[in-house]
Amino acid sequence: MRTSLYPISSILTVLFFVTKVISEGYPGTYICYYFGDVSSICNGKPVDVCTLPPECTSFAYDGLIIDRLTPNNNGIITPISASDFPYLDAVMTTNKPSYVLLYHEKSNNFRYDKDGIDTLAKQDSSSILNFIGVHPKLNGLIFADIDLTLYQDDFSKFTKNFQVYLHYMRKTTNNFTIGVTISASSVIDILVNHEERTGFVDPDPIISPDETKENKDWVTYNIKHAKSLDFSVFDMEVDFYVFTFSIFNKCTPDLVHGGTIPLDGPYPHTLLKLKQAIDLLNIKNKKKIYFKFQLFAISNRSRKLTYKNECYSTFERICKYPSETCHWCADNSTSLREKGCFAAQNGGGFVVDSIDLNDPFCECKCHSPFPSFYYLVDGFTGANTQPDCPLFDRTSI
Repeated sequence: MRTSLYPISSILTVLFFVTKVISEGYPGTYICYYFGDVSSICNGKPVDVCTLPPECTSFAYDGLIIDRLTPNNNGIITPISASDFPYLDAVMTTNKPSYVLLYHEKSNNFRYDKDGIDTLAKQDSSSILNFIGVHPKLNGLIFADIDLTLYQDDFSKFTKNFQVYLHYMRKTTNNFTIGVTISASSVIDILVNHEERTGFVDPDPIISPDETKENKDWVTYNIKHAKSLDFSVFDMEVDFYVFTFSIFNKCTPDLVHGGTIPLDGPYPHTLLKLKQAIDLLNIKNKKKIYFKFQLFAISNRSRKLTYKNECYSTFERICKYPSETCHWCADNSTSLREKGCFAAQNGGGFVVDSIDLNDPFCECKCHSPFPSFYYLVDGFTGANTQPDCPLFDRTSI
């Protein structure tokens, strides 16, 4: 869930759009975040839903919060902001499959590895059932507050508890479609980056044999411990996974062209490392895997992403002010096609972030609005419908 620099009344709905009718619990191929009136703040005018790529045919709503500590709330699900329910209601009028992202209030310190998870699951599922009663056209839930780093002391307890929790949710909601978001950098650090994560160093004459053995033993312990992060324990309760890249690599000069989500290279996190990590998670059906790619640049990776700096780092701004944005790390047509191809080879589809901030008014003078989305689609399908775009690709820098 994002932190906004705008007043609470300005926090707007995020929607997903999906390319085809939901079948067998899978959300289609191309899932797109839609921020509604945020485009009015960033671009000075709104982007109407009907102008978005026609491939988008289903919705998900961000989001709902379970809060047990607010007085007189009693665990009832609340919207992120008071203005959100009208947006959700508008989604319901489309008669298209609809999904809702679900969080727990941070101040509640909710954890999936708590004792008595069955009681907590019953309470949460009861709240969700009440919400569904008011919004009967909802089709599924996307659990968006899974922070794997919280459970590193005992992954096995987390996976077992999470299975119990999701089972109650599915049973209570009469087999709703269930999605789960996972941080791509977290699974890489847990399952792949053992040496970097534990501080292991290669043998050196300065390091004594005992110290070297101690480091090696520590790495061996952590590798064994990481193997307890086994998604097969709860995989039967999950219809699809969304691997997110909101925190992946810092923006460095060598990533200015191609962005901070590289396929390979000497970086802490890469797509090939993610593939290696996913293979260790024991997800039985790879078609359940989706990759959520950002459709904006990164100007300073140390700052937390907010609506404000997403506005500042749009492709529209890149194309209008190339000299001011030449240091930003951003995708181009080549890197986006590469990412689309990666998604096709390793999952069931991809998610795009902030589609209505992706040059909706053709300031980049590309073949069509929403150029990042269509370059991803070309990569996914192996087609070449979108020619290169000099302003978008920043060929002058």
